[in-house]
Amino acid sequence: GEFDAAVSGAAGDVVIDLGGVTFLSTLGIGLIVSTQDALDGEGHVLRLAHVPDFIDRTFRTMNLDEIFERA
Repeated sequence: GEFDAAVSGAAGDVVIDLGGVTFLSTLGIGLIVSTQDALDGEGHVLRLAHVPDFIDRTFRTMNLDEIFERA
């Protein structure tokens, strides 16, 4: 999709701004994790910006908070 095309064409690190997100499903979490893996394999870094508290709590619960850098 559109997101995959934008990320796969990235020439460097990628920042995802989550500031306007009000709901994040397991599909969305999976997309962020797979993007992190893909970028890491290319030597790039995924950074998350403006992470809402509810997403931060979810990442901590899932032990994902350590793998994502913050912008």
